[in-house]
Order: sequence, then C-alpha cells, then structure tokens
Amino acid sequence: MFRKKTKKPSPVNFTIDKKDSPLSLRLIKGVLVVVEDLPAKVEKTGLTSEQIQTYVEAKCKRAGLKVLSTEESLNTAGYPILALNIDLKKIRGNGHYLYDIHLDLHQNVHLERDPQIMIIGATTWTTRSYGIGKELGQMRGRIKNHVNEFMKAYSDANSKFNRSPKRR
Repeated sequence: MFRKKTKKPSPVNFTIDKKDSPLSLRLIKGVLVVVEDLPAKVEKTGLTSEQIQTYVEAKCKRAGLKVLSTEESLNTAGYPILALNIDLKKIRGNGHYLYDIHLDLHQNVHLERDPQIMIIGATTWTTRSYGIGKELGQMRGRIKNHVNEFMKAYSDANSKFNRSPKRR
C-alpha cells in the first residue's frame, strides 16, 4: 500500500511498508547496491553515477549494512538489491530538469498463500520523489534524503536486534 507523505507539497514522495515498523528490512545483513547510469549530458555537468554509487555504499557501511558483490548477493538469502534510479530530462529553453528519483529494495519473496511460489526481485521497500528543479545540487539533495530515509528505516527495523544486553 502506498502512503503519500505530506511534509512538503512538492516534490511528491511515496513509501511502501509501515514507516514506523519496516518489516521488510529486518535481519538484512547486506545488499548489492545498483545505481543506474545517468545520461552522458548529466554526467558532464558533474553529477555522476560513480559518485552516487560511492555515496550510497559508504552510507550502507556506516549503518552496518554490508555492501555485497554480485556473486555474494546471489548467495545471500532473498538476493537483496538496493537500487537507485534517477530519471532526468532537461526541459528545453529554460535550463530546468524534470526529475524522478526512486530508491527501491528488491528481494525474492514467497507468497503466503503458496510458499512454493517465489517472486524474484519483488520491491519490498521504496521511496520516490519527482519534480522540477534547475540545480543538479537540488537532485543531489533529494538523492541524499532518500538514502538517509532508507538508512533510518533499516536502523529502526533492526534496532532491537542490534542492542547489546543490558548490564545489571
């Protein structure tokens, strides 16, 4: 189920999963991070897929979430992939960009009604925004917001599993 966030009227954001209890993020030990390639015209302006990949991977590592290689992810339960997609289109004449940014966690899942049925790469957590902006720095900020939102949700989902025992 999608919930519309109402922090700001624009851009529009959506999430799947319960914000206060993101069950789909529990006990994930690592993810394969995939950042889709940006158009060459955008990369020439200084916003590159490589920079974004490095940023997302660093945030994962700081949160205690292992960054998996493709081979490692294939051998990890659920085959978790954290995918960032950035669609940017330059609007002719005014220098603005139309953007659509979404960060998705994909995992293999089994249907409750028939556990023998596996869905490959189901989106189990997502956040998205779209809008119009002139500065690529604004897009960079939106990307950081999405990554921070995922890291907070991951941390919240796993906080009770990561707590050390209380001393008496």
